[in-house]
Amino acid sequence: MGQVILLRELNAALFGVELIYILAMAVWLLWSALGAMLGTRKWVPAKSTIGWTFAIFSVIFFLDVLFIRYFRILAGAFAGTFLPFPLQITALAITLLPAGILMGLLFQWSGKRLIEEGGRLARAYAIESIGGVTGGGSATLFFYIGIQNLTAAWICSGVAIITWAWLCFKGTWRMLLGAVIFTVIFFGHFFLPSIDLTSTRWNHPDLVATRDSPYGRLTLTQQAEQFALFENDVLSFETQSVEAESLVHLAALSLKQIDAVAVMGGGMEGLLHELIRYHPQTIDYVEINPVLIEILKQHLSDPWISVLDQPNVNKLQDDPRHFLKKSNVYDLILVGMPQPESGATNRFYTREFFQLASQHLRSNGILAFRLRAGENIWSPMTILRNASVWQALKSEFPYTVALPGASVIILASLGPIPTNPAILINRMKERQIKARLVSPPYIKYLFTNDRYAETNHLLDKSNVVINSDTHPISYSYSVLIWLSKFIPSLIHSRPIIKSRISTLLVPIILIIVFGWILRQHPRLHDGFWMGVAGFLGMILETVVLLYYQAGNGILYQNLGVLLMAFMAGLWAGALMVSHLMIDRKKSKASLGSILFAMIAVVGISISGMILTQTPAGVISASLLQLLTGAAVAGIFVVTGSGSKARQQQAASEIYATDLAGGCLGAVVGSLWLVPFFGMLPTAALIVGTSLVAIVLMRPQ
Repeated sequence: MGQVILLRELNAALFGVELIYILAMAVWLLWSALGAMLGTRKWVPAKSTIGWTFAIFSVIFFLDVLFIRYFRILAGAFAGTFLPFPLQITALAITLLPAGILMGLLFQWSGKRLIEEGGRLARAYAIESIGGVTGGGSATLFFYIGIQNLTAAWICSGVAIITWAWLCFKGTWRMLLGAVIFTVIFFGHFFLPSIDLTSTRWNHPDLVATRDSPYGRLTLTQQAEQFALFENDVLSFETQSVEAESLVHLAALSLKQIDAVAVMGGGMEGLLHELIRYHPQTIDYVEINPVLIEILKQHLSDPWISVLDQPNVNKLQDDPRHFLKKSNVYDLILVGMPQPESGATNRFYTREFFQLASQHLRSNGILAFRLRAGENIWSPMTILRNASVWQALKSEFPYTVALPGASVIILASLGPIPTNPAILINRMKERQIKARLVSPPYIKYLFTNDRYAETNHLLDKSNVVINSDTHPISYSYSVLIWLSKFIPSLIHSRPIIKSRISTLLVPIILIIVFGWILRQHPRLHDGFWMGVAGFLGMILETVVLLYYQAGNGILYQNLGVLLMAFMAGLWAGALMVSHLMIDRKKSKASLGSILFAMIAVVGISISGMILTQTPAGVISASLLQLLTGAAVAGIFVVTGSGSKARQQQAASEIYATDLAGGCLGAVVGSLWLVPFFGMLPTAALIVGTSLVAIVLMRPQ
């Protein structure tokens, strides 16, 4: 639970893309591994020592959440601006250190305590996994029912301090302390909304409201008559912007007649307000985040909100891709979703999405969206990012047009699109459309200036991989563009376009070499293969989640179920393999081979789904996660088995290598393998590495 809470706070505080989650996960695992390695191997702590450690965690954790919110003030940053990359890494390291170290230390100590009392390390691992299921499920439930992140942090600290009272006291003292703690938790809850607003105002002095939603933290500010909405501290829109005009009018004026329109997100930034002036018969406005509508309805004035009450506007809460699969045919589809700067948003700019959109457009209908660029100069990485989306679009639409600007307006159709500005200007006059930015001279300028031909030339001639669900190359470009804000030299780099299989063989070769060398060193041998299992498990978990996300959206409720399935697999695997080890039905070599074979089977399964384009539902993805978790936990039991002294040692060393392998897998899988090679080659790498492990893993 605490991990989820801290990740959400960091993503909001650091103005981050999905990379922040990945780096934060890696740092968390690294600190936890270090905590698991601290202390004397043979020392077994008393229960009271463990209890006081929980008390320390309780206090530090809640203060840490507040410190994350205050960090931008310490760094001298303004809302919606980037911190220098080294400072962001420093923030991750500092804020995750206390909780990460304490969690690793607590597992080591609790595991040793359990073994000292006659239990087994496998049981400790299983119990921790059930705690992960409970904590992840609680965090997901809290977001689902609207409990704010700060309140969740208060509850998390409360659970820790209750654990302290339970472990360190007995009888009357335990009851008295329990009563005091519950009283403080209960009455403290009433002060949390005020603390939430105050701590949010540290970065947003003009705050009107703030709400946590399953998709991110929404913050609404006001200066004079202008409202600005931030999502995870990234400016989503402001009410006096003219950006919506370009997308709506250039698309609508390209059509002779508009009867049915679908607006995929972004309606409240002004798309609906401009579109309503064309008087279409039906406007289906699809908004993925219902909390956004709620917060705007509560605080924005009636003239801005009244567009939702127009008789021809159908307001729908759904994922745009899910909606399109069951929707009608339209004259115009406007995509107002965020830019393809994360794995979550990239799915609205892939070949599969464009194929879906083409199936729900009339023969002369138009699909329109924006791609962020530069007014005058495009960096090499910006060209590649936009071209990967452009080429995906052209693979499904025979007619495409790119209109230059700070945001490039992209139009696509199954029929010819008018490029003569006179046609659009005449229609604008006939329909009596007047706008602040879009005007006859502006339209003429867009189609006749030299940037128009240059923009289309750059997009057409770039040699790029087509952006797709299974190979989200646009996301990798976006990551490099984001990093180049802090390391400018990266803007001139070029990621691997035609991946060579030899590059993917490097990790397998390294594992073969180290696995062979360490066969003669039992202690290092076990730790190495546990690290490999953690590495493969994290990469496989990433592939399953991303493939599920590509087809089903980013509902935290559903992703939470998948994460819980992985943790449930850890619990089941630890118990099952522990029983097999006790009954001596299988040797360590046989069990290790079987468990790595399970990882290979999951890799083959997800590869088959990708090849056949079989969508991953909640049940199928959960099953893959369950099997992955069971295999990783089983390998933990196998490598950590032995005498009582060996198990106490493994509570530190094997657990640390498990976390370290997961840390490496999070970085390598999410930042290198999936973005640059694609999901299918990544799954193939997992299968190949698992087969190597089956052959090389031998008993001590």
